[in-house]
Amino acid sequence: MNPIATANLRSGGRRLFAAGAAVAVAVAFVVAALLMVDSFSRTMRVQAQAETAGADLVVSLQDGADPAGDPVPDEALAQRLQDQPGVASAQALRNAYAEGELGGQPAMLRLSEHPGHSTSPLVSGALPHAAGEAVLTEDTARVYGIGPGDEIVVEAADPAVTGQPVAPETQQDDPGPARYIVSGIVEGSSPYARAYLTPAGMDRLPVEAWPESIRIVLDGEAHGDPAAQTAVQQDVAAVLAAATGQEIAAMGVQGTGIGEQLRVQTGEQIVEARMQDLTGQANVLAGVLAAFGAVALFVAALVIANTFQVLVASRTRTLALLRAIGAARRQLRSAMLLEGLVLGALGSIAGALLGYLAALGLGLAAGRFWQFELEPVAPTFAAFVAGPAVGVLMTVAACLLPAHRATTVTPMAALRPADVEPARRRVSWLRLSAGVLLTAGGFAATVLGGMRHEMLPAAGGAIAGFLGVLVLGRLFIPPMVRALGLLLAGPGRFSRRGALPRLVAQNARQVPGRTTATTSALLIGVTLVSTMTIGAASAQASLERELAQRLPLDMAVGFAGADAGDVSRVLDGSGLVTAEVLLPGAAEEARSGETQVPVTVLAPEPGAAETAQVMRRTTALPDPGTALVAPATLQEGDEVELAGRVLDVEPAGWLPAGTIVLNPADAAGLSFSEDAGQLWVRVPDDAGSGELGRLTAQLGEHTEVVVAEATLLRASYAPLIDTVLLVVLALLGAAVVVAVIGIGNTLSLSVFERRREAALLRAVGMSRGGVGGLITLEAVLMAVVALVLGLAAGALFGWAGISSVFQAEAVPVVLAVPWDRVAMIGVAALGAAALASLLPARALSRTSPAAGLSVD
Repeated sequence: MNPIATANLRSGGRRLFAAGAAVAVAVAFVVAALLMVDSFSRTMRVQAQAETAGADLVVSLQDGADPAGDPVPDEALAQRLQDQPGVASAQALRNAYAEGELGGQPAMLRLSEHPGHSTSPLVSGALPHAAGEAVLTEDTARVYGIGPGDEIVVEAADPAVTGQPVAPETQQDDPGPARYIVSGIVEGSSPYARAYLTPAGMDRLPVEAWPESIRIVLDGEAHGDPAAQTAVQQDVAAVLAAATGQEIAAMGVQGTGIGEQLRVQTGEQIVEARMQDLTGQANVLAGVLAAFGAVALFVAALVIANTFQVLVASRTRTLALLRAIGAARRQLRSAMLLEGLVLGALGSIAGALLGYLAALGLGLAAGRFWQFELEPVAPTFAAFVAGPAVGVLMTVAACLLPAHRATTVTPMAALRPADVEPARRRVSWLRLSAGVLLTAGGFAATVLGGMRHEMLPAAGGAIAGFLGVLVLGRLFIPPMVRALGLLLAGPGRFSRRGALPRLVAQNARQVPGRTTATTSALLIGVTLVSTMTIGAASAQASLERELAQRLPLDMAVGFAGADAGDVSRVLDGSGLVTAEVLLPGAAEEARSGETQVPVTVLAPEPGAAETAQVMRRTTALPDPGTALVAPATLQEGDEVELAGRVLDVEPAGWLPAGTIVLNPADAAGLSFSEDAGQLWVRVPDDAGSGELGRLTAQLGEHTEVVVAEATLLRASYAPLIDTVLLVVLALLGAAVVVAVIGIGNTLSLSVFERRREAALLRAVGMSRGGVGGLITLEAVLMAVVALVLGLAAGALFGWAGISSVFQAEAVPVVLAVPWDRVAMIGVAALGAAALASLLPARALSRTSPAAGLSVD
C-alpha cells in the first residue's frame, strides 16, 4: 500500500469519520432499496402462485372486460365445463369488496368464495362449512388481532358514498350488516383484509358479489401436469367458444381468449402474466428509489469533496515537505485517491450492512403496520455488489479535485507557517460561464415546462438550474451570510454585542469556499423538502379550486316527509357541518319540448351571507332568465317553461335530480315552503368518505341525500396527497441526514483553519462560550441563507412539478405555500444547524492561546 496514504490514514483517520458516515448512509439507502424491490417482486410471485393453488386451469375475465357484460365466468358456464371429459371439478367463484369490522376495528374487506380445491395450508381452526362461517388469511388475523371464534361484520354499501352496488335482493328490504364467525386461519397475504366464505355465505352479503373466475381441477395424473393442462386448455376454450358463440384467439401468457370477454389460463400462465404486469410496477418503484438514492449519493459526494479539500489545506506543510524530499506529484495524487478508495470501501461495507438491517426492519414493519406480508429479505448480487461499488466509485470520483489540488502544493510552502489562505477575490471564468448557462437555461426550461404542462423539461430544467445555483453559490452565498452578520451586528462598529456577528461576516468573506460548501449541503435538503411540501399543498389547492368551479355545493338534503328541524339537528350533531342553509322550495311542473316532469324549484339569494357561507362559488347561481337544471331532470331542449315563464337551461351536475334553481327575480309568484325545500350543507375539507357515509346513514331513510362528487373526490385525494408527501419525505430522509452530517463535518474540519483565530480571540479576553458561539452563530446564519434560497427554489420547482403532473387535466395550478409546514422546515433546519455545530464549537472553545498562536 502507498506509504503516504498509510501515514495519512493513521494520523488523520478520525477526521474522515463523518465523511465515511455520509458514504454509509447513502449506500445503505441504495442497498435497502434494491433489497426491498427484490422482496416485493418475490412476494408478488408467491401471491400469484397462491391465488391459483390447487387449480389446473382458470377461466376469468380478460383485462378491460366488462364485469356486467356477457358472458361472465358464472355457475352456468362452470356446469358446462364440469361435464367435460378429464375435468374432475369446475367451481365458479364470486368476489366482493365491502366495508366492515374485524375485531371491532374498521376495515376494507375483500370477500371471496373459498375454493374447494385450494391447497393453502390451514394454520388453525377449520375450513368454513356453514353460511355464517369464514376463514381469514394469516396476515389479516395477525394485523387485526382476531382468531377462530371471533366475529366479522360486513356492512351494507352506500352507493352515494362508496360507489359499491347494493345486492338486488337487498335493495327493497335492507337486512343490515351481515355477521360471520371466524372458523379458521389459512396461510396467505393481501393488501386488503381477506376473508373466504361458503357459497351460502356469499349469498348473505349485503353487497353484490360478482363472478370472478371458474377454477378447474383435472382428473387423476393429469392434475398438476403442465402438458395435460395445455392440452385440456384448448378443449375448454372450444367448449366456451361454442357456448358463447365467440371466437378463440391465442394471447400468449394471457392464455387463450374467447371473444373479448373470457380467457382460459394455466396456473403457470397466470403467474407469468402477473409478473409481466408487475415488472413495469417494479421498474417504476426501482426508478423512483434510484432517483432518491442518487440524491443521497450526490449530497454525500459534496460532503466527501469538501472533507478532502479541508484535509489538503490542513496537510499543506506535510505535502510540501514530501515534495521537498523528492515525492512526485503522481505519488501525492495516488495517495489521496487511495485514501478515498479505503474510505469508500469501509463506508460502503458499513452501508451495505446498515441497508440490510434497514430492509429487514421495513419488511417487518410492512407486515405489522401495513398489513402486507413481504417475502423475507434475502441478499442479492445487485444489492451487495452493485450498491457498494457505486459507493466506492462515488467516493473516488469526489476525491479527484482535492487530489489534483494536493499536487499543486510547492516545496516552498513548507517554509511558511500554516495559516488560512487569503480569500480568493475572483471566480474562474469556466465556473462562471457554466453556472450562468446551467442556471439560466435550467430555470427557463423549468418555467416553460410548467407553463406547457410537460414533465421532461420541467424536471430536467429543475435539476440543471439547481446545479447552476450550486456552481454559482460562491458568488452570492458568502455575501448573503456576510450581510446577515453585519445586519445582526448593528450600527455600532465596536459594540460588544456586535463582535460575534461581525467576526462571522468577516469569516464568510475570508473563506468563501468553506462557507459555500457548508451552506450548499443544507440547501440541498431544504430545497428537496420544500419542493415536495409546497408541491403537495399546491396540488391540493389546485384540485380544490377546480372542484369548486365545477361542483360548488358539497351536499344537498331533501326532506321527503322528514321534519326539517330533526334533519338539522342530526347535521349539527355530526360534527361534519361547517355551514348550512335551509332553502324553501316550490313544487312545480316543468316542461321542455314534449317532456313534462315534477320538479322542486329553489331560488337562493346570490348576495345572502348564508348562501355565500355554504357554497364554494356563489357565481354558480343563475342570472335572471336562466334556470339551473340537474342533467337527469330534463332530457331535451335548451329552454324550459316553468309557471308560465320560458327560461334558458344551463345544466348543473351538482344539483340533485328533479331540482331547478332560479334567480329570485324569476321566482315571483311561486309558492315556497320549507317542507318542499332542501338543506344545502358545506362539510370540512378534510372530511373522510367513511364519515360522510355514517352521516348519510344517520339522516335516515326519510331524507334524500345527495353527496356531491367533488366532496367524495376531496375525501379521497386529500389523504392520498398527505400519504404520498409523507412517503416522499421519508425517502428524502437519507439525503437530509447526509446533509446534516456534512454540516457538522465541515464545521469540525474548519476548527483546524481557525485555531489561530480562536487563540487570538481568547488572548484578547473573549470567553470560551464566545469562541464556541462563533461557530454556532455561523452555522445558524448559513442555515438562514439556505432556507431563503431553498424555499424560493422549492416554490418554483413545486409549482413546475405540479403543473407538469397535471398535463392531462385542464386544471389551472395555484401556487399554495403552507406556512405552518414551512415554519416547521425552518425550525428543523435551524435546529439541525445548531445541533451540528455543538461538537465543533466545543472543540474550538478549548483552544488555548499559547498553543493556537505557536508557529509549527
